[in-house]
Amino acid sequence: MIIERIDVDGFRNIRDSLIFPDPGLNILYGDNGAGKTNLLEALWIMTGVKSFRGAREQELFGYDRTAMTICINFMDKDRRQVITALYDKKKLHSITANGVAITPRLSQFFGMVKAVIFTPEDLSLVNGEPILRRSFCNLSVSQIRPAYAGVITRYNRVLAQRNACLKDPTCNIDTEIWDAQLSKLGAHISLYRDVYIKMLDRAAGQIYNEISSGKEKLSVRFYSSVYKKIIEAAEFTPEYYYERLCEHADDERRIGTTLVGIHRDDIFLTLDNKPVREFASQGQQRSVALALKLAAAKILEVETNEPPIVLLDDVLSELDASRRRYILDNLSGYQTIITACEKIEGGKLFLVKNGEIDEDPPRGGRPRYPK
Repeated sequence: MIIERIDVDGFRNIRDSLIFPDPGLNILYGDNGAGKTNLLEALWIMTGVKSFRGAREQELFGYDRTAMTICINFMDKDRRQVITALYDKKKLHSITANGVAITPRLSQFFGMVKAVIFTPEDLSLVNGEPILRRSFCNLSVSQIRPAYAGVITRYNRVLAQRNACLKDPTCNIDTEIWDAQLSKLGAHISLYRDVYIKMLDRAAGQIYNEISSGKEKLSVRFYSSVYKKIIEAAEFTPEYYYERLCEHADDERRIGTTLVGIHRDDIFLTLDNKPVREFASQGQQRSVALALKLAAAKILEVETNEPPIVLLDDVLSELDASRRRYILDNLSGYQTIITACEKIEGGKLFLVKNGEIDEDPPRGGRPRYPK
């Protein structure tokens, strides 16, 4: 997958910027606050996923702007495509895909643009709360199997209804009405997570082995609060899930929440059998997070038969020279867009200044789309 053209106006501080990225390495450089990360955020939103900064739509508009536009032209494995999103101050106004209007929901074109993003905040994948690792796993699986995202949504909806009843002393509804649904959805989700994390263990383990020159072994393991002793895929059954729910019924009524389920899963990360979160140095933790993200890109490429776009937001400055070189060498098969405060040799350069983006050296005037 290659992005050939990016046209953004009114998104945060970006004004009327049209660029044509290189199929390989692209460097957005400039001072802090110039708008480098804003462009990556705009691109990420076009994957059909919400802002990686957790921003609401109303927060994405530039100062005194009442409208914003994001348009990308890209080439996937089958054909050239164009997606345009037009926002007004109240809502996402319209989306067109290849000139055809579609429902005004970003999630409707989830999966059309495949990308992986790595930011300094992704260190929290290693040392943060389990919900962050679950979210990483959910997104990674959904990019490969888009229907999985809908299963997660349905599970969360049923879980919220069940918990509301558990919290309400006056609720006399038997939780069995939700247990069967949770069991079916939870078993499905657990199986997909188990399969994906086994792939992640192999891919990330190999990458970390190369980063550390074989000095340490990274292991990635799936922890399920339901299927603690499950090994074979055939054992991820709704019946087993249902039994575990029933075992905790009394405690759940007393505490007022669902105690077991995929919403309490985690991913265990170890280096030489020691928990990364507790024993690894900051440099080791950063390398583990990097290995997870690079592995996600490689798995996505293998499973979809299409290399994703890789977005790196101010990541290289946090790494030593050998790790920077490793990243650049291993991203040679991907279109990559990197933000940095200074120029990085070896890629196409774009200077970002006060929300305006231009090639370095500048072409002069607004570039035209090549025929």
